[in-house]
Amino acid sequence: MKTFLTLALVLSLFSHSNFIAASDDSAIGYKTVEEAYTALENNPEAVLTEYEGWKIFNIKNNGLYTLWSFTPHVDPAYPAVVKRVIASKNNQILINMSALCEAEKPKCDHLIEQFKAINDGIKRKMENGS
Repeated sequence: MKTFLTLALVLSLFSHSNFIAASDDSAIGYKTVEEAYTALENNPEAVLTEYEGWKIFNIKNNGLYTLWSFTPHVDPAYPAVVKRVIASKNNQILINMSALCEAEKPKCDHLIEQFKAINDGIKRKMENGS
């Protein structure tokens, strides 16, 4: 949970998002959610954690922190993965967020909106000094 909250705080500082439907070329480097999951599961650098049914892989490499969040089976957007690459440049946190969703477009859009809302809420809390 601490990692999830830390990431959410970082995401609120700067976020760039790309959403890719399953029928498009993938911005996450894999053609399917299953392919991404299998590759990460077999990557010795990827650390798997679970949070409320979400499967989250964390990879730290060369100053980059990559977080892969896979929807639980019960999520309407399942199967989907959201990838975040976090870096620091000139004392600023930069985050590139992309997603691959194989569910219906409205469900995928809702997933992305959920991530944006979480980030916005955390940003408001930080601005208010909470």
